Amino acid sequence: MGRMQKEKNLQKGKINRNKVNKLVVDFVNQNIDLSRSDDAREYIEVYKKILSNEKLYLSTGQMIDESVSFLKLDKKDIEEVKKLWHDLSRYLHFSYPSLEAIAEDPEFCFLEKLNDELFKRSLILYFQTLDFFYATLVWRFKNLRKEIEVMCEWWRKNFNKKFSLTEKTLNRVKE
Repeated sequence: MGRMQKEKNLQKGKINRNKVNKLVVDFVNQNIDLSRSDDAREYIEVYKKILSNEKLYLSTGQMIDESVSFLKLDKKDIEEVKKLWHDLSRYLHFSYPSLEAIAEDPEFCFLEKLNDELFKRSLILYFQTLDFFYATLVWRFKNLRKEIEVMCEWWRKNFNKKFSLTEKTLNRVKE
């Protein structure tokens, strides 16, 4: 395979296994006691396998698709998770929410100025992100399910706050 073809494959999202191998070997050589060569070989093989896993390089959209698939979310919940990602992306990029808020209210660039709507939206996004995170933990870690169930009940009882994705996932894993 020529150099041009190799570059095209890399551009299509192919994993450069030679680069992975070099990175891992260099890291192990710098951080592992090489007098224990069996350990070094084992570390190299394990890390090469991890870093060569194509799922590690999925786009965020693909990760969301895989996540909602194993969580078995319904269409409404899938749309909410995708909207959450869209909103988080908007607020992550300084240029969008910050400059828009400053354009509407120049005093906003001073620290003592608080934009109530931006704060409320940030709080909503925070809880939606926690809900998705807890749902994933419930699906993946059986030993955390009871603690997360207790935590959901505490939020519901004390603040009337529901973690709907988490609660749905808790119910699904009980079945």
